[in-house]
Amino acid sequence: MSSHDSEVDYTFDYYFGDATQLRYVNFCFLKDPDPKDVFQWLLEIENDFVFSNRDYVYFKERRRKSYNFRSFSYLHFFLRNAKWLKINGSYYSLNECFLTDDKYLKTILPSCVSQQELKRWSKNSSMMKEIKKFLQKMDVPDSFVSLPSDTLYGLLIKLSEENSREAKDITRRIYRQCFALDDIERITASSNNRTKFMNDGLVLSKNDGQFHHHSEVYFSNKVEVNISQKFLLDMPLRTGSSENAKKLFFVEKFTENATLHDYEKADADTEFQNRFQDYRPLVYCYRRDSATEQEKRVFKEWSIHLASSISLSEESNVGQDIPDFAVLQSGTKEWVIKVPSIDFDDIIESQKNALFDSLEQILSIILKSENSDFLQKLVSFFFANENDNIHIIKKDFGDYEATIRGCRDELYGYSSYEIDLENYLKEKGLWKDGLKERIASIDFSPWNSDFENREKIKNLLNELQVPLHDFEEIMGEHYSFKELNEWSLRKCFKKEKPKFVSALWRECSETEERKKTFEREKQSLEDDLLEEIEFETLNFDAEETLSKAYNQRFGQDISVAEIIDVDALYSENFKKMEIETGIDINGFFKHNVEYKSLLFFDVEPTKSCLKQWIEEKNKNKRAGEQSRTKPLPKIVVQVVPPYVKPPERKGDIKKKKSGRTVSSDELGQQVLENEKIGMRAEKIVYSELKKIIENDPEASSDLKSALCSPFELVGAKLDWRSGNAEKEGKPNCDDALGYDMEICGPNGEMLYIEVKGSRGNKCVFFMSDNEVAVASEKRKDYRVIFVGNVDGEPAFPSVLPSDFLSKDDYCKEKNVLYRIFKVKNTDKLL
Repeated sequence: MSSHDSEVDYTFDYYFGDATQLRYVNFCFLKDPDPKDVFQWLLEIENDFVFSNRDYVYFKERRRKSYNFRSFSYLHFFLRNAKWLKINGSYYSLNECFLTDDKYLKTILPSCVSQQELKRWSKNSSMMKEIKKFLQKMDVPDSFVSLPSDTLYGLLIKLSEENSREAKDITRRIYRQCFALDDIERITASSNNRTKFMNDGLVLSKNDGQFHHHSEVYFSNKVEVNISQKFLLDMPLRTGSSENAKKLFFVEKFTENATLHDYEKADADTEFQNRFQDYRPLVYCYRRDSATEQEKRVFKEWSIHLASSISLSEESNVGQDIPDFAVLQSGTKEWVIKVPSIDFDDIIESQKNALFDSLEQILSIILKSENSDFLQKLVSFFFANENDNIHIIKKDFGDYEATIRGCRDELYGYSSYEIDLENYLKEKGLWKDGLKERIASIDFSPWNSDFENREKIKNLLNELQVPLHDFEEIMGEHYSFKELNEWSLRKCFKKEKPKFVSALWRECSETEERKKTFEREKQSLEDDLLEEIEFETLNFDAEETLSKAYNQRFGQDISVAEIIDVDALYSENFKKMEIETGIDINGFFKHNVEYKSLLFFDVEPTKSCLKQWIEEKNKNKRAGEQSRTKPLPKIVVQVVPPYVKPPERKGDIKKKKSGRTVSSDELGQQVLENEKIGMRAEKIVYSELKKIIENDPEASSDLKSALCSPFELVGAKLDWRSGNAEKEGKPNCDDALGYDMEICGPNGEMLYIEVKGSRGNKCVFFMSDNEVAVASEKRKDYRVIFVGNVDGEPAFPSVLPSDFLSKDDYCKEKNVLYRIFKVKNTDKLL
């Protein structure tokens, strides 16, 4: 049939069991066909399908049931509902199939259509893409929310029965996609499996990560103080509504009123407060730059107490038998944790884990976050030792002392120390002229890490003969001279280091094995030394301490130690090696530290190994030259607003769109072109994101500012995950993720990037149902980057805001497969 306007009147039995009854086409080969032949035929007649017209079926009463119909619409109906597609030995209708490459899902949902099936049904790679597109046009689902109600609830039942890690991950994905939909009526349509789920269905709880009957689980889209330890549905914060939770999964809304009346502090609360004072600045430094003034006030007044017993108000609707480690909130900034007897110096593991969970619950509310990895990292500061915390803060912020000092000053404000010290000196009769100006020139904050300033404090105390315990009593128990004494020793060690290195060199020269360890021992010499020294004293003498350490380590007096210029020996040997080889040998020593260590003593031991390394390097170089491909043209990236359609003027004549049918060859060519555009756009975005993450000075500043608020991208981890990435040799690629790239920030936050591209600059693009569902689920963590002019120089990427799905600035035109987004207003775009 060549025209879509024709109607054909045929009479046939209303019976799908025998496909040969159809007279429009001969379906007899569908009894046991070769799928390659079937799909080749379907693709040839694809233009006879009108996918948007599915209701053109008319019914008349005759001697027996018959139809007056549009043949192509009926064919569409037949292919959707008749069981003709053979997968793993069983026949399925398209209505039962699911497009996915999830290997685990295929084990519990046999009607899954993966790349493997598509390949088996295709004669070439081009046909495989055409079949997949055809199936999508036939409404074969590629997201969970597109599944029929019966299939979806049947899948949920099977997943709870499997109860594996993979089953739980898929269940969470289903929950999030369902709650992201505006209209859930199709999902909640009546079906056999939905009725089974309503009676016996299990849902996943975030409390323990296990499945429970839906009557035992409750829904909340905010962090709750959950005294009675009810199971809560495993959903992110601020997602979904209690009304939809009831319709979708039959779970009730979480309600609990637990008002604190009074509590008795536990014996362990004193020690807890000491630790908590040090802990708060560590948490605050991760929110200091982004916190609002109101949030900063909460941090300053935030307090936690440990209670041995708690009583609730009469209005509370929970029992008075409150379990250990339950969390209660008193007001907006005070929290209470009920605990048993705890000894922080010898805390048992079960108590530590329970207290860890309680602190994580409080932090999630204070920080308004449900990022479990990030929260657990912050809670771990409370239980870790000081050196571990210093290492992490240095890694995340660079300067530990300045970072923590600033946070402590903001939280605690130690402006009264000068007054306290002045009052003490007057009380002891130690006050004299000139002291006021001298004290005013010193910063007495216990958190001040300016060691020159601390030496002034130490000298002043010694001069005035103020006992250390009195000074600590004035300043509080947090004051310590440990950091000052360590700094003094490091300064002294820097001067005496050549003596230590020379003694170590002589010691290592005794055997070939020790020679290989010299470089590593030399690098760790200072840190190893500091581990053996006690710094908690006011009368610390760095020179005397260092002299004792040298004598203990090497068995001689440091004052008579001979100095050997080991660095000069290394330089001389290095030059010999470089002259003999004629190449830059730094790369060799970078990965062979033991041979670099040998070079401090002699040249010969490294020669044979270096020779092998040079041969391997030359071999790789020749191979690289043979496989070198033509480089891509240079891309100059600028961020510009997307195209805005100009307003229509009166009198303009609208051109009527042509009704020309696109041939399968033209359609295939268009698919290939779209794939090229997509690959090009993703390459551009991936390249620019790498520059931003690596802090490359050539990175686009506009693109960086558009994405770095509130995310910190410098130093983050970038993964390219789309099907295009697989062609570039990237691992863990999956086109069904709903995004193309993911970025894990230095603080554990996630950012998901979907890339769209065009050869023009009009910001019009397609999003599948799956992409829309994922964007709705991720919300503020999801960004669309549209790249215009992908083949030109420069290319023009535009970053859409995270809430573009709900903005009036974008119009959505829904058809069978896609939502089409067009930018109408670009004032707020970067």
